[in-house]
Amino acid sequence: MTGFNGDVKKFVNDAMDEYCNQWKVNSEGIKKCDGYKWMSSFLNEAKFVLEIGCGAGLSTKQLLADGHKVISIDENPKCLETAKGNLEDAGFKVLLVLRGKITKERYKKSNGAIEYTIKYFNDFFEVINEDEYDAILIESDVWDYSLLSEWLKPKEIDAVICWLIGSHGARSFNKILINNGNPKSGHHYRILTQNKVYELADAILGKDGMLHIVDRGALVNEDEEKKIRQCHEEQASVTSMKITTIDSVLYRESNEDGAMKMINEDIYTNKVNQVEGDTYLISVLSKKG
Repeated sequence: MTGFNGDVKKFVNDAMDEYCNQWKVNSEGIKKCDGYKWMSSFLNEAKFVLEIGCGAGLSTKQLLADGHKVISIDENPKCLETAKGNLEDAGFKVLLVLRGKITKERYKKSNGAIEYTIKYFNDFFEVINEDEYDAILIESDVWDYSLLSEWLKPKEIDAVICWLIGSHGARSFNKILINNGNPKSGHHYRILTQNKVYELADAILGKDGMLHIVDRGALVNEDEEKKIRQCHEEQASVTSMKITTIDSVLYRESNEDGAMKMINEDIYTNKVNQVEGDTYLISVLSKKG
């Protein structure tokens, strides 16, 4: 990522662009090895899916092709716009809701003082004729989901998915992240984000609703599976979500030009290595009790 030169807006936009362009390359590789098809196969019972992070839209496209209705949220508008284009090129009807459409509102407090507020979520509260669309893409952040949860809860979401979550480097400057754990690495960011996903899933899903998290990692043997289960049970411990199954499948990390290189951080030694060659997609499925 290019360095910070004092222009905050340009720095963030450049970081978003770079992440989106890199992930497009990676996601094409995942698609070629049927990775998204494998992930989607766990959701056969789910009609209505909330996707956390749409990337370039290839995961969303697989969900739609498999007959699911999808709402997808992403904090990166570059990814949302790219996903919209890819989905529309495939013949799907898509609604895109960006925060940029939200206006500042002026109101008077009880003491007579004038205050202003930004209603980030006003637009999607007013979405009408949702059934006209195959997918609704919303610029929103799972790290700040209270109003999103309020909007989603009546919609009877069957499954929440968080597949291969990641983000751009400028996310480290986000005040919400800084004030809620202040992730120190990509691994730490994924763990804290997944914590938020567990909480959101618990808030909006009905009994037996599914949460599906997919990560990338090394070969999952019996010992490693125990560690993964223990980690996710700890993450889910503040919710009513219960881990049901852990599965994995071999795939090959993209070595195409422009691909985002996968970094493997050992949570026990903090040793960081660049992953080469064979890698595994790791599926963790849970249900609401």
